[in-house]
Amino acid sequence: MDKELARSETKVNNRPNKKFIKRTMVIIAIVIMVILFARGIVVKFMRQGVKSVTPQLLVYVDYRPVKAGLIMFEEVFVAEGKGILTVNAREGVRIPVGTEIASINLMADKSNAREQLLKVQSAINYKQQSAELSVTDDGEHMATNTERQLLERIQNAIADDNFYEVSMSMTNLDLTTRRSVDITDLGNLMDKSIEELEGIRAQLEREIGTSNKRYFASHGGIVTYELDGYEELLPAREFENYDYAYITSVKPNSVEKINQQQVEQGAKLFKLIDNFKWYLAVAFTDVDIWSTFEIGNRLNFSLDGKEIHGKLEMINVGESNGVAIVGFEQGLESLYRNRFPDASLIYRKVRAHKLPVQTLVEKEGDKPGVYVKEINGIVKFKPVEVINRNEEYVFVNLGDTNGYLHFENEEPIKTVTMYDEVLINPSAIKEEQILE
Repeated sequence: MDKELARSETKVNNRPNKKFIKRTMVIIAIVIMVILFARGIVVKFMRQGVKSVTPQLLVYVDYRPVKAGLIMFEEVFVAEGKGILTVNAREGVRIPVGTEIASINLMADKSNAREQLLKVQSAINYKQQSAELSVTDDGEHMATNTERQLLERIQNAIADDNFYEVSMSMTNLDLTTRRSVDITDLGNLMDKSIEELEGIRAQLEREIGTSNKRYFASHGGIVTYELDGYEELLPAREFENYDYAYITSVKPNSVEKINQQQVEQGAKLFKLIDNFKWYLAVAFTDVDIWSTFEIGNRLNFSLDGKEIHGKLEMINVGESNGVAIVGFEQGLESLYRNRFPDASLIYRKVRAHKLPVQTLVEKEGDKPGVYVKEINGIVKFKPVEVINRNEEYVFVNLGDTNGYLHFENEEPIKTVTMYDEVLINPSAIKEEQILE
């Protein structure tokens, strides 16, 4: 009896424990379901929030800024006397050797020489006894053969734009037609032969002709009427004397523009620049880059936004900076007016992929890369070789023709292509994960 009562009490006491266990299990199951449900919602939200982008194919140019100055073969022409300047070539035009660039009508007194020339011509006329000279019955002057020849020379000279010949022929015509000189005024000129008189006449004509000073191109080149004062400060010689401190210390001068008509003796008129050969003095601080170059290497530059190619002529590399002289044979006609252009060395120019910097994944101890969503939705990690980066974008190597990167002592690795769907901000994404 007592045993049955004890068993009955035990059953009664076990009932609350079973209820507690069941209740606890139900609560745990509910919590697990809530967690799983919440996780599913979060994952789904994160999957839906994943954005992607395709790589942009472009040519990446690695510019390295430098301080540079143009070195040119320059010849400055100055006035050899006071007078009126006439220019025949416009600013920046390229001219061949022998071209007349300008002339000055010198304001010199040539009256004595002209008077002497008149006497010499009169003596010649008297010596020749004016055999061709005739006068009409009414006293009207008839043109002689000499005068007709001079008139013909004047017409031909005008047609050929030979104004020097026009001036000389008109002077001779004037002397030939003037008869006001008395023979008694000719003095010892009458004692000379016609040949001697013609020699004196030629000398006097040359003296009078010097009143018009003409300037010709001694070589082919570019004509400019803008002078900056560096024609002698940056000469195209003794390149070994150019150093980093000097190039970086020079500052652009104000440009003197020649546009006056009245000039004084010694005044600067214009400048002739040899456009077939010129140089660039380059001051740099990228010692690690420039130290890899050798004399004769072809280098590319951007000068005032224009790409131009030259050859390394001289280089002097120090511990933290250096200077180089680069020679060019083209492009000066668009650059000569700015002695110190905005200059950069084009260190390299390569085809690359451009991606937002947020796509880059950098794993510790591993190569950087990006997460790519495959066609089946599976996430794959693809390594990249970074060429350069800024705050917004990263530029990565295309790889070889098959899209493989090659690293020393490693097997080729497939990198990102322009058709890949690259994930942005992939911090919550894992490789092999399946995205909808």
